[in-house]
Amino acid sequence: MSSEYSKSILKVFTGSTFAFALSFLLLPVISRIYPPVEYGNFQVMLSLVTILSVLAALKYETAIVLPKSESERNDIFLLCILLLFSSTIIVGTGFYIGGDLVLNLLDAEGLKPYILYMILLYFFIGLFQITRYNFIAQKKYGQLSINNIVNSAVINGGKVGLGYWKPVFSSLFWGHLAGVIIASLYALFVVDFNSKTSWKRLRIVALKYKKFFIFEMPGVFLLSLTVKLPIFFISKYHGTEAAGLYAMAALIIDAPLDLIAKSVKEVFYKTAAEKTLINRNELRKFYAKNLKSLSALGIFAIIFVLIFSDLIVETLLGEEWMPVSWMMKILVVAKLFHFVSNVTASALRIINKQNLYFSMMTVFFISRAAFLWIFNDDLNIMIMALAGSTIFFYLIYNFFAIKKLKLFTSYDT
Repeated sequence: MSSEYSKSILKVFTGSTFAFALSFLLLPVISRIYPPVEYGNFQVMLSLVTILSVLAALKYETAIVLPKSESERNDIFLLCILLLFSSTIIVGTGFYIGGDLVLNLLDAEGLKPYILYMILLYFFIGLFQITRYNFIAQKKYGQLSINNIVNSAVINGGKVGLGYWKPVFSSLFWGHLAGVIIASLYALFVVDFNSKTSWKRLRIVALKYKKFFIFEMPGVFLLSLTVKLPIFFISKYHGTEAAGLYAMAALIIDAPLDLIAKSVKEVFYKTAAEKTLINRNELRKFYAKNLKSLSALGIFAIIFVLIFSDLIVETLLGEEWMPVSWMMKILVVAKLFHFVSNVTASALRIINKQNLYFSMMTVFFISRAAFLWIFNDDLNIMIMALAGSTIFFYLIYNFFAIKKLKLFTSYDT
């Protein structure tokens, strides 16, 4: 705890813990206000917008952390803002024209009146992502924590307040949109930024970090789509109520794991990038240490879920949501592999192997889509196939990633 790295993680973790605690304190209220079918409709909408939001700044926002000079960081930040406005116009126009077709394919025709508002949500999610990476680049982990708390407070408070008035999909949507807008504007207001730049400098940084657009953006897009595929498949073949139950099971497992993973990942990315500039071999040591720590925490999470899932669901959600318990038991091991691989993804970005990341995400998408389609007849078997394919993929993914990492660091050994 004496190191700067540990203190930085603690700052992010503290804010994330408050946000997490607030979400879980209000979860029993939200689950008793909204039935699974309304929650399922909301998750279909949120999944769709989350996938599209990967395109917001073409993943150049993840490059904000890497430059050594403040002027170059500011250039990338401004480039991201310009790309966000451009992509909102392009993606928004495309979704406005073709949104009906997409929603028909997902059997989510009830979302059609919200197409324009979904484009607005897309813009502010993109702005939220850009400002978060700028906080990380400036090592403003305290501000990042405050932003997490503001986001969670408004989202969950809005869902509860609006839900008491009208417990339907629209209340979930407007509560979430309000939280993202307020958190994004807060981050934009407190950010340090020098707007002095030129089109030539913007072009230089765009070309210098083009791998983030060429490989990482498609890779992250595929990962986001792959992670959300179960929501779409379950909704289509088993209805939005089943999708709501699955989304709740994933949320209860992911929330505490993400609480740790995001705190570590965000600080790891900046710290590991700095260590690599000094000595490549430091990255391998740092990576191995973090991987072991996350694995130990993940194993504890598995044991906890297997023992207490019934009690958690009954206490937090109520009898209507009890099918969530067995879904949690099936999914928890697969979630552990995804949790640990957060560090792997950051390491590949640092060693400039976005092409490997994209290739592996392509494999992940194809394999998961195939398993979900083949085993779509029975919901229980579908969930088990989903978990099995996830575990198998991340075993292969980490094997190849570690090999690349060893090859990269061998130059300094």
